[in-house]
Amino acid sequence: MDLGEILLEIERKTGAVINIDAIHPGFYASANLKLTAEQHIHRGDFCAFAKRFSGAACFAVKDRTREKARKGKPFCGDCPFGIRELVWPVIHNGELAASIYLGYFRGQNWKSSVGEEVYSGQPVPKADAHTWSRLRK
Repeated sequence: MDLGEILLEIERKTGAVINIDAIHPGFYASANLKLTAEQHIHRGDFCAFAKRFSGAACFAVKDRTREKARKGKPFCGDCPFGIRELVWPVIHNGELAASIYLGYFRGQNWKSSVGEEVYSGQPVPKADAHTWSRLRK
């Protein structure tokens, strides 16, 4: 079982969407660390919608998230549109090798629109304290 398959199993058990911002080349060279193409990007209907109308905001958050992840401690955060995720840094030889994003849940500041465009896709789920606890484990 490779990493991509393990992440899909965790998704099935938790209801989360898991993505990896892979920086280290090992994520591309090792068969054990193989991910699907979709696992390298934030996915979910709302994220695709938001990127279509304001992709620059998404990319800016990714840069800030990488900076915070370099400290090596997991943290929760919301994107500018209110999608909440747990970010788990992966440090290798003192450097940020990847950030694992676990979430795609509605945060308190979730917005159902981007500019003038209103989202009408699949509902974005909410997570309770039990879900966040399971994701941290």
